[in-house]
Amino acid sequence: MEVGRMKIQRRRSRNAWGFTMIEILVVVIVVGLLATIAAPAWQGFLNNQRLGTAQNEVYLAIRAAQSNARRTKERWFASFRTLPSGQSQFAVLRVPENLSVSGFTSNSCDSFPWRNLESSIRVSYVSSVPTLGACANDARYIGFDKDGNYTTGLLNAGVRIRSANGGGRRCVVITTILGSVRQLTEVDSGCPA
Repeated sequence: MEVGRMKIQRRRSRNAWGFTMIEILVVVIVVGLLATIAAPAWQGFLNNQRLGTAQNEVYLAIRAAQSNARRTKERWFASFRTLPSGQSQFAVLRVPENLSVSGFTSNSCDSFPWRNLESSIRVSYVSSVPTLGACANDARYIGFDKDGNYTTGLLNAGVRIRSANGGGRRCVVITTILGSVRQLTEVDSGCPA
């Protein structure tokens, strides 16, 4: 009797050590379904993070040009362009008073200290942001005089930022002649399509 009971206990304990194939398949299917449901939300989250980062970089470039203008008592520009590959870039540069914007050429523009935004980010312009002379690649600029005042066009002009992967639109706009800069989302009225 004892020997029979030991064999039964041994069989039960051996079966308790692992999972059946059906249990493993159920877990794999449940994990797959959860991943399928969560993937679009995760992608949307990543796109919004990229948009927020790009908006912050554009905002900081404009603010850097303005604060450099006040500090050095010279003209400074925040410049933006999109290369034929789709890569969007920005640069902050000092522009001597005696240099006319129309004097910029493609060669001189290529020598600017351009910095890349994230590769999926695309820039366009809100209102009339002026072109940067004869620079190629749709180079535009937002300029500040020696006192840090906005000098280059209409108010509520700025940079519109969107992701090539979707996720909405953000803007950075100049709202006063003194150079107040605002960060807006697509639901704000100052960030038109």
